[in-house]
Amino acid sequence: MPRRKSYRSDLQSIYTQNMLGIKTDTGLDELIGYSQEFVRDGYTLVGSAPAQQHGRGSMGVCIVLSPRAEAARQRAGGSTPVARSPDGRSIAVRLVVRGGSRGKQFSRMMGILLVSGYAPTSAHSAAEIDAYYEGLAQLIALRELRQPGDVLVLCADANASIGRGSLGCDGERAGAVGPFGLQHLNDAGRRLRSFMEVHQLCSLTSFYRKQYYGTWIHPCSRLPHQLDHIIVSREDRRRFTDCGSCPFQLVNSDHRAVGCRMQVVASIRRKADQRSKLLGRCHSSLYTEGGRRDYADAVVQRLAADTGAEASASSYSAVAAAMEATALEVLPKKANAGHRGRGAAPHGFNARDALGRRRSRRRAELGRGEA
Repeated sequence: MPRRKSYRSDLQSIYTQNMLGIKTDTGLDELIGYSQEFVRDGYTLVGSAPAQQHGRGSMGVCIVLSPRAEAARQRAGGSTPVARSPDGRSIAVRLVVRGGSRGKQFSRMMGILLVSGYAPTSAHSAAEIDAYYEGLAQLIALRELRQPGDVLVLCADANASIGRGSLGCDGERAGAVGPFGLQHLNDAGRRLRSFMEVHQLCSLTSFYRKQYYGTWIHPCSRLPHQLDHIIVSREDRRRFTDCGSCPFQLVNSDHRAVGCRMQVVASIRRKADQRSKLLGRCHSSLYTEGGRRDYADAVVQRLAADTGAEASASSYSAVAAAMEATALEVLPKKANAGHRGRGAAPHGFNARDALGRRRSRRRAELGRGEA
């Protein structure tokens, strides 16, 4: 039987943070133009920004993928599954990872729709705010990008304080907002709550108790505000093990980073040990005098080549290593060694014939006893 693949639970981290821009590197602002991507130090950046920057709040958004995440994006189709909202404030990338849910096989492939958004502030017009939410709704519902069963992870500087708790809902029936977080709620937060209720989403950060929830400090009042959120589908909330404000900054910013940990599955690559390799070799040639002599001569030659000493003057470990290496080199592999399970019958053995002979002997013994 072929060896079954083994899998282990693996936690992947996703972070989001508002940043003060990436103009510190002279050539970076030229490379990130409209829905472009580039690779640096093994990491891939997929971004979207207007051709001309106008200070802070210029609608630039990007997603940085680690080498492992980039491999998941290539598995989903490379640069094709990348989308941008009409207003330019949101961008999405589809990844494909291995991750079965509870009660299902781990070998099932799972899609992740990773979305980055930057919402308008309260200083923007109502038309801009409406355009942002309309574009975001179109992006997460785009059939060419999001496949059935994909896990949605929306990381956004929402510029919205959503408070905590949902009216009449708690525990597993919790609505868009969980029981943890800052109590402050503003008009932008009510709009975001409405958006999450309509699309059956929830703020993942509000379902984990933390010592600190604020992601931005008001420059005048010096009070913390929870403006950055990670939003997921309610049915996928159980896939995550942790989420909240991080006590550090990923980049230069006046916002704190927000991170979450998602449970996926990674394959375990088992390396065959030396004993298993030796057991997979055919030792029938060593049953003859000539075969044993040839094998011994090959061991002596390898030992002399490796250590430069005679066999009698070599240590036990050197002789053992030479014998193992010679066996792997000169002995052929067993036929169908990789397809025979543990306790498999030797070649030429027919179980049906053996059982027939056993029954015949048993009948003969019983016949002699009766006689």
